[in-house]
Amino acid sequence: MRIGLNYVYEGNADKGLALIQQGIKKGGLKRPDDAKLLLGEAELHAGHRNRAVQTFKTVHGNDGAADIARLWVLEARA
Repeated sequence: MRIGLNYVYEGNADKGLALIQQGIKKGGLKRPDDAKLLLGEAELHAGHRNRAVQTFKTVHGNDGAADIARLWVLEARA
């Protein structure tokens, strides 16, 4: 997943986003909400604000991930 984020930050957003989405769909993640946060961050950096907001809204849990997602939504809408 981090490799996908690196691709996004290096300017290859399509490839990076595809890698992150593939990892999430594959499943078996210890912290799926963290993966969604990473995807939302990548989408936001790639300029897909609406898609990022929708991704952040899917983050739930009580370990702080949902709080971080809400902060990202505020950033995306700023």
